[in-house]
Amino acid sequence: MDGGQGSVHAWVCAALGIAFVGLSAPRMWTALNSGMLGPAEPSYSTDRDIAGLSGIQNGSERIRQTLAALPSEKRLVILLPDRDAPSAYFTSLVTYLCWPRAVEAIQLHPDAVAHRVRQLDPATFAGILFLRLPPPSFVPKGIQWAPELIFVPSPAAGEGTRP
Repeated sequence: MDGGQGSVHAWVCAALGIAFVGLSAPRMWTALNSGMLGPAEPSYSTDRDIAGLSGIQNGSERIRQTLAALPSEKRLVILLPDRDAPSAYFTSLVTYLCWPRAVEAIQLHPDAVAHRVRQLDPATFAGILFLRLPPPSFVPKGIQWAPELIFVPSPAAGEGTRP
């Protein structure tokens, strides 16, 4: 670069830098003064998403505690409506929290719930989470975690706790 092109380049870079700082400074100031920045709490992002999807506060710890009371070698079955993105995302959060426990997520039409539950062997799973699907009438009364979110421990797994 000759001297003229180099100084134009420097001025353009300086102008862009000043514009960036000028536009981002008010946002940074707001974030700093509102307490949005600070040390992240354990499970901050999962708790926020669980609360937004279900209303469960401190959901990560509550879900972990519920599942800790159940046999760890048995899988968790999650029944959720097919083609329901929020339910699929909630399922992925629960799957993440359950690790290393195996999770089987079954997407189905609401009319197929009773048939699918009858196919499950209670000796092979720790519990069923009914996510936005009502449990069939023959299923033992479960623990309501939130509206449209019912956890039913397997009769073979023992009692769970409320999340």
